[in-house]
Formats: sequence, C-alpha cells, structure tokens
Amino acid sequence: MIYKRVILKRGKEESLKRFHPWVFSGAIARMDKVEEGDLVTVYDHEGNLIGNGHFQIGSIAVRILSFDDTEIDANFFLRRLSEAFKMRQVKETKWQSAFCRTSNPAIWPELSKHLITSWVKMESA
Repeated sequence: MIYKRVILKRGKEESLKRFHPWVFSGAIARMDKVEEGDLVTVYDHEGNLIGNGHFQIGSIAVRILSFDDTEIDANFFLRRLSEAFKMRQVKETKWQSAFCRTSNPAIWPELSKHLITSWVKMESA
C-alpha cells in the first residue's frame, strides 16, 4: 500500500537502514501535503522505498511502523500485538515490561481487539 510520500535528503536514510524507527523533520527533503496523523510512505533521495509510518508535526516527523510496503490497518496492529503476546508467552524473564508484570495476560487478546476497534472507529469518523 502506498500512502502520501515523504522523500528524505541524501544520506538521511542511513539510520533507517539500521531499522531505527524515527525520521527527524530535518531529514526530510520534500513531502506530499500531509496532515498530522496521516500514514506516509518514506523514500530515500533516489526513490527507494524505506517503509510506512505515522506522520506527526514536530522534531520526530515520522515514526516507522513497517520497513516495507505492508498495509497499516487494524489487521496490522492485531498481528503485531498477537506476535508480541506469543513472544512473551514463550519467553518469560524477569526483564518483562511493566505492562507484562502488572496486567493479566489472559485479557490481552480481548484488550487488543478493543483498542483496534476503537482506533478504526476514530479513523472512519
């Protein structure tokens, strides 16, 4: 899926190639007309796709959600939350996040469905 375009300045894609998920506002050469909250596709200065992300006004202009052309929709978030949940079921360590330690894992699937449903309703409003 291709969203509104964000084109980076030469050399500003290096951290993204190492999977750093932030695009700073100073790294952007040009972009389509975007509004806060828009999903965007980020390209290097030669037009090579870097990934899809979420645009925000500020020093961190884009937060990369996927380092490919994956569609960002409710299923994307459900899949990511499900993968994170499965990983935590398999690998329980003392280094779990505060959320993992203080919540009941049995409710995560239902909670994630509720969060995604709320997000989809907001987006379609």
